[in-house]
Amino acid sequence: MLKAYKINFLSISSPIRAYTLFGAFCWAYKLSKGEENLINFLESFKNNPLFLISSPFPIVKGYTDNEINEYYLFPKPIIPISISNKNEDSKKDICLKKHRKKYKKAKFITEEVLKDFIDGKIREEKDLINNPVYKPYKNIIYKSSRNIEFSSNIKSDLLTKNVINRFTSTSDNLYTEEGNFYDNQYFLVKFLDKAFIKEFDVLLNIVEEIGLGKNKNIGWGKVKFNDESDKLNWLDEYIDNSDKFLTLSPVIPTENISIENSFYEFEIYKSPVENTFSAYLMKQKVIYLKEGSVISSANDKYKGALKQVVLKPKIYQYGLEFPIKVKL
Repeated sequence: MLKAYKINFLSISSPIRAYTLFGAFCWAYKLSKGEENLINFLESFKNNPLFLISSPFPIVKGYTDNEINEYYLFPKPIIPISISNKNEDSKKDICLKKHRKKYKKAKFITEEVLKDFIDGKIREEKDLINNPVYKPYKNIIYKSSRNIEFSSNIKSDLLTKNVINRFTSTSDNLYTEEGNFYDNQYFLVKFLDKAFIKEFDVLLNIVEEIGLGKNKNIGWGKVKFNDESDKLNWLDEYIDNSDKFLTLSPVIPTENISIENSFYEFEIYKSPVENTFSAYLMKQKVIYLKEGSVISSANDKYKGALKQVVLKPKIYQYGLEFPIKVKL
């Protein structure tokens, strides 16, 4: 069963991914049921996940001459790049590069574009660029015969912070840190065990209290969750570990992925353990395949993993796929 949750941001927040959500969920589980029960839960989850979770993506407003609509965005698929003919006229080639740049810079697509990608109508970059029905606007590619202007989902600002010496009551250092002001976002959860849905919703209520992301001790990451499942329930039938899929979450690659037949971008991630309720610890580095990667299967097992990144205490990093099967 698929459920969609809208995230209403009530304060400044740091970037949130699928592993951020899973980490917050685990802290809620530990606070409500204890560390031993959390360890048992994670040991079981490694081989038999109760759910798969996507990264959050923007919900934006689109403006035309006559109306305003709400759009749920998805990561732009990483697909083969078309190579231009070397014998083309150089001036024409420059025009093509300028035209392609708008599509290359885009990070998100709308539902209509995703449906065409699922159905195999978009196989290479040229299928987007050469079809006038697919239009770029800033970092979004949409499908329409009309021009649409989209609202910005995120604003950022540099915030000045002060390190105070508590012994001398003086300032030791001034530094800046980027804070993000998000509009609404959403994430998807595919429940592989429907009996766990009620417990998941209870734990989300605890996450609302403790917050998401970093700097929660100074009030960052305050959020409110709302059920939006009716908006995206059409996706339920496509969430399947097929032989070719688009992932909506970062994936820790395993031997179950056919790398030579996949299209992806790497990301190296390293972060400290959440230390709101524990001592400071640093996790091991993890390699991810980014959201939007198009992954080919080597077998019918899970392509990602829940990886242990600290030995004592046992701490895991989430890296399971959120697969949308495609006909690529």
